[in-house]
Amino acid sequence: MSEVSRSKPGELPWATVDIERVEDLQDAVYGAGLESTQYTRGALTGTLAVTEYRDTVFTVANFGGRVGLRGPLSQDRITLAIGLCMPEGSRQWMREVRTRDIGAFMPNDDHDGLHASGAAYVTMALSRATLEEIAEDMDVVLDDDAVDTSGIRGR
Repeated sequence: MSEVSRSKPGELPWATVDIERVEDLQDAVYGAGLESTQYTRGALTGTLAVTEYRDTVFTVANFGGRVGLRGPLSQDRITLAIGLCMPEGSRQWMREVRTRDIGAFMPNDDHDGLHASGAAYVTMALSRATLEEIAEDMDVVLDDDAVDTSGIRGR
């Protein structure tokens, strides 16, 4: 990945990579090492961008071409994902997902996603302690089931 330089004081640096082949999607969530499969002919396109802030890793992805991604998103962090654009035919664990759906993926749990061409999402990978700290700062009570079990939480 190549780092994008800071343009304004206090702005976060982003590392980016242009997606040109299915192997570029191994880090579709940074550091995951996912198994990726391309289901469309021709060149795969898109972009991955990654930054880190306060011990939380953010990944933004968009890609053209139908692809499958499988494997744990993180070995030791909770990964939260928001579908920015989930075209028809996008699935998680064989269940259809839609734009604005939120997914929670526990450490070491298998992710099994199928992303239709045009899919875009943002993920944040953070420790349970960091998640609890953020919730406390926001006066939010975490639902233990929601942060102990992987699943799609809807919109």
